[in-house]
Parts: sequence; structure tokens; C-alpha cells
Amino acid sequence: MAYSDDTGLFVKVIKYIEEELKNAVSATENTQTNADSILGDMTTLKVQGQNSITQVLNQRNADQAKIKNIGRTLLIAAFVGIGRTIDSPQITGSTVNDIALFFRDWRVYQDVIADEKVTARAVFYAAEPSPTANGTIVRCTVDERGQKIESGRHDSGVTVEVTSKPSTFNATYGIYQAAEGPADGLDYQAASNTKVTYAAISRTTPGGLVSNPTLVGNADTADDAAVTVINNWTLTNVSGTPTPKIEKTAAKIFRAQNDTDFAISVSATGTTWKIAQNMPSEVLSDPYAPVAFAVPFYMNTGWTGNITLGWGSKTQIFTASDLTANDWVWLIIDRDADMFPNQFDQDDPEWSVQIESTSANEVVMGGVFAAKPVKFGGVYYWVFSDQAIATLNTKFTMADTNSNAGIIQDTLGFVFDDDDEGAYLMTTGTNTLSDPA
Repeated sequence: MAYSDDTGLFVKVIKYIEEELKNAVSATENTQTNADSILGDMTTLKVQGQNSITQVLNQRNADQAKIKNIGRTLLIAAFVGIGRTIDSPQITGSTVNDIALFFRDWRVYQDVIADEKVTARAVFYAAEPSPTANGTIVRCTVDERGQKIESGRHDSGVTVEVTSKPSTFNATYGIYQAAEGPADGLDYQAASNTKVTYAAISRTTPGGLVSNPTLVGNADTADDAAVTVINNWTLTNVSGTPTPKIEKTAAKIFRAQNDTDFAISVSATGTTWKIAQNMPSEVLSDPYAPVAFAVPFYMNTGWTGNITLGWGSKTQIFTASDLTANDWVWLIIDRDADMFPNQFDQDDPEWSVQIESTSANEVVMGGVFAAKPVKFGGVYYWVFSDQAIATLNTKFTMADTNSNAGIIQDTLGFVFDDDDEGAYLMTTGTNTLSDPA
């Protein structure tokens, strides 16, 4: 069959499921509305009669909730045809081995071969919360193609909460939706009942993707001692004669725990200093798992210059305007497709930090960190510790919304969202795979 024939069948299946769902949960004249009307008007009946009616109506609602399972069976049959046409390796016989990987293959075909899009579900992702003394929350809401992720339950906002502090310098954050969860299988626009946790990135929980993230190894760790060696890092004077030094001033040590901790300051006008190391294989082990590369910096008043973070084939430049005088600020790479290893992979990929100073003032580096995320609602989250100690039960909120537009995309959401299977299609492209009428 041609691709158009495969997608034609797929759209007809979507229409069948969408109409069944519409009949069950429509705002007027649907089974649930009528059942609620009956249940609210049984006061004249004896208890036995009330129980009988309630049992029958609840069973009917349960029967309708099976639409989701019926829809899954119908869609997987349609996926098998599409998968064969687009040569997805996820198809074995009449089975889709992995729904998420199948949809990844399909999006590649839509983007590269068909230049095809569907009508968006219209998920709106709110801005990340502003950093506070209780942490910095970041998230990636696009996939490795830069495509907005529209799988998951997004009709309710997301809360990130400081839920535990195993020790003074460690904090764990819960990520969840505070709204009420679904009443039944038809209630796909309710909040998710799931909750995930994430240990905030800091000196004590550095993320595991950088060797020697706290930059130890110099022979002399006295205050203002010249830095000539950092274990596992290659140091390069790119231009001029930079003056990297050991920094022991308490305020300029990121989350200092004892007298042996230190940071590294860099100064000297017209100089550029760089540190770099090879990435461990773990970074590239899953090319579709995004990685956050982040460095905390403390800027003395008057410092000017550029800081360039490099990860594999990608670089990002920050300036003094991205920092705050006399305070710690996390410089974190942008949350876009460049976070995914399949985008930044190259021969012998490196982590690197390059500091170009155009003034005699100091800028201080508190460590170098990289971490994989936790996934919630199909979206990727990280938490980075502040210099201060987090307070239990502090909450950050993001007021996400979803208009549930786009019949194809929204029906896929109804059938697959609870399983967080990444079932969504491209919403950018020239040719439109049209919603059913």
C-alpha cells in the first residue's frame, strides 16, 4: 500500500475513536450526563432500588471507558501498515514492539520524507520558574527534532516541590500535577496521578556525566594559589596569560561544606582560558535522552567578558549580562534540540568551558556539571541547587494548559497518554495530514 493509503486508514480509525469518545463525554445529551441526572433524582426510591440503578449506570460507564482499549487495538493495527511503509524496525508481524520508538520513526518520515504535519493539540508550556534560593528548575519541552512534545496530560499545571532533604546539602524534589486525577478511563483531560522525583544537582550530587566536576587536583590549594593542574581536565591558555587561581573566600565557594573546598577564579584583561575533557560514553549511550550542561559562576562587580560552554559539536556563549554581580548564577545550555546527543555527537566529543576576560576583575567558577533528566508527562526536567539550602515543602508552579485542539493529536493523547508513550506527530511541515471531518 502507498503511504497515503496507510494514513487514510489511520485517519478513519481516529474518526471512529473520536466519535465514540465524543458520544460518551460530549457536553450535552451523553450517557454520563443522563446518568448523573438519574442519580441525582432517586431520593424517592428505597435503598435497594438506588443501589440497583447505581450499579447498572456505573457498569455502563465502565463499558464506555473500554473505548480506550478498543482504540488502542484499532490504532496498533493501523500503525503496523504505516510502519511497514516507512520501514520502521519496530514492526514485527502484526505487532508494534515499542510505541515511543515507532512514533519517533514516523516523525522522522514526516519531517524528512513527507514534509507532513498534523493540527497541533495546542499544548501551552509555561515559562520555567525564576531561580530562587530553593533551586533552579529547568525543563526541555521539545524532542530531538525540535518538535514540541504533545504527549502526556497537560490540562493541569505542573508543581515542583522540595519533598525531602536527606542531608544538609542534598535535596530531592517531587514533580507532579496538583489537580485531581481522572475519575475513570474517559476522563483523559484530568491531571496525571503520577509523581516523579529528582535529586538536585550540586557538588554532592553532580549528575555523574563529568569527571572531577568540583575541579580538584591542583598541587597548592591555598587562597590565590596559581592553578596549573586540574585532574581529568586539559587546561589551555587560548590567548594572553590568564591567571586562574584557587578561591577560598567563603562567599565565592559554591555550596562549601568544609575548609578544603574551593572554587577557581579567573581574571586578567585580554586573556582567554579554557578547560576541557572527553565526554564519558554514558552521555552518548542513549542519543535520544537530553543532557543538561551547566556551570555555576560568581561574578565580581565590574567583570566583563564572554563564557563559552561547549558540548560535543555545540557551543553557547554567555556574557556578563547573564550573570549577577556578587552572586552565584547557573549558566545552563538552552533547552532545545541541541541537548540531545544525536545532535551534538562527534568524534571525541568534549565538555569545555572557555572564559574570555575583557577586564581585570574576577569571575569565579564553582564546578562543571552535566546530568540526564527525569521524565514527567513526556517532558524532561532538571533541578539545580542554589548556593543557599532549600526549604522543605517549597513549591514552584508552571501553569501549563492544553486546548485539546487537533483531533488526530488529541485522540492519540486519549489512547496513549497514561502510558507516557510519546504518541504524537509533527505539527510543523508543509503538507497537512488532515483531521477527520
